[in-house]
Amino acid sequence: RLNPFGSGRGGGGGGTENANDGSLNSTSTSISSASPPSSTETVVLASFPLSLAVTPAAALADESTGSHYARLLASPRRELADERALVMLFLAVERARGRSSRWAQWIAALPRDFSTPLHFTDEQLALLDGTTLGKAAASLRARLSAAWGRLSPAAAEVAAAAGVAAPPTLEDFKWAYSTFWSRGMAVPWPVVVPATASAVEGAGGAGAGGAAAGAGAIPPPPSVAVEVVECILPGLDFCNHAPGAAVRWTLWGAGAGDGKEAAAGARAAAPAAASSSATAVAVPDRVALVAPAGSAPRPGDELLIDYGDKSQEE
Repeated sequence: RLNPFGSGRGGGGGGTENANDGSLNSTSTSISSASPPSSTETVVLASFPLSLAVTPAAALADESTGSHYARLLASPRRELADERALVMLFLAVERARGRSSRWAQWIAALPRDFSTPLHFTDEQLALLDGTTLGKAAASLRARLSAAWGRLSPAAAEVAAAAGVAAPPTLEDFKWAYSTFWSRGMAVPWPVVVPATASAVEGAGGAGAGGAAAGAGAIPPPPSVAVEVVECILPGLDFCNHAPGAAVRWTLWGAGAGDGKEAAAGARAAAPAAASSSATAVAVPDRVALVAPAGSAPRPGDELLIDYGDKSQEE
């Protein structure tokens, strides 16, 4: 039994008590249900911590390589075209790190190669001569080769900072490109929003004419807004598609979903100016797979989600 959601370097393993990870091969993997549904209204089938999401912020926060990624993003030479390219480079470096990577167990469960035209041999590509797909594949290969030509010297520096003996290659970058585009998704992300000045005043932060309120006045706590972040969320990315699937994914933990999950959430402190007794705000810290009890998959069934309507090109 393989567990691609273990804690790895730095901790933060996913909660998959009700899920089995399916059999793995070089091209695919899946998640299946391990426990019968409970009698509650909504069944939590699995959950995946946002702390393990592969994002630009995760790359920039890395102790050994974060400053290198930050310089690349700010460089006027534009070695990195955008934050997506940053995530792809990050994936390539983390793969080269091997067991020392925080994401090692997840990366080990990913496909090792792809069967798309980007990865065709020259002989296979020749079969596409004269077709629209052949032209598109040749164009993409040329663009990635040019991008890697600009990026490879900096990638070697990042790899050295990560303690990697052999830096990533063009083939590693192509693997990271395919991994990103086949597994990336737009995930709802909780963001703490400090209380506005008007809210503070309304709570007694200032009296009539602007006079300061008493020292004992406690400003209102911050609130939690939800933004959409493009990322790969290990665990959730193994779910395959089925139109109209009953399983859906949602923010979970403190401040979201069933109150029984509140203990798992993080706590965000109120603004520094607030009294030490000010109320903290509960912030969801994971994405959960949930389903109505009457529609929950049976033990052994694969957990499928609906990706939404997609064109053939997508």
